[in-house]
Amino acid sequence: MQNEVPGSSRQKPAGTAGRTRDAGRDRLIHEAVLALLSEVGAEALSMEAVAARAGVGKATIYRRWATLADLIADATDTLVFPASPAGARSGSLRNDLIESLIEATGCLDPHRQRIISTVLEASLRGTHSVEGLRSRFIRCVKTAINGAIERAVARGELDANVTSAGSPGEEPIQLAVVVGLLINFPHITGHPLTHREFERIVDEALLPLLKRPA
Repeated sequence: MQNEVPGSSRQKPAGTAGRTRDAGRDRLIHEAVLALLSEVGAEALSMEAVAARAGVGKATIYRRWATLADLIADATDTLVFPASPAGARSGSLRNDLIESLIEATGCLDPHRQRIISTVLEASLRGTHSVEGLRSRFIRCVKTAINGAIERAVARGELDANVTSAGSPGEEPIQLAVVVGLLINFPHITGHPLTHREFERIVDEALLPLLKRPA
């Protein structure tokens, strides 16, 4: 399965003298950031907490990243999304949408779902710069929805004329609704997303929007 390639690293340039940077240590630091984001959220994160979790000295962190925002952005860039969900081919628009969204986002994994939700909420408050994750997440949801729609239109299950929404240059409202629910549903239910939540998002929000009169 093809994955989107994250942006370039925000690390400080390595010095001209001394040992070459250990990529394995970078991986440990990224994993520590993601684990802490899932457990305590972006607001409680610190360079010191990351260093302790990764088992490295604080100086190792500060030599690589100038700010916590840069570190979080680099760590979240390691979360990849499939360029095109390949597994969902159910022959039914409803089931195709459910499975495509699950495959594209990976949000049946509670750890991954908490990271995405936490970071995107912090980004909206201006706490951290994670534009890369936000745009990649929205793009993966859009790709999943559009792929299922195209297959339904090709089968004759859905009329192409009733799927459009918004004016030229605007994102369709169904995309905003699905992204918002994926991020906020766990706060309403008090538990991570389950298969049932994906079913409800499709049944109660997405399908009615797709099939409404143009």
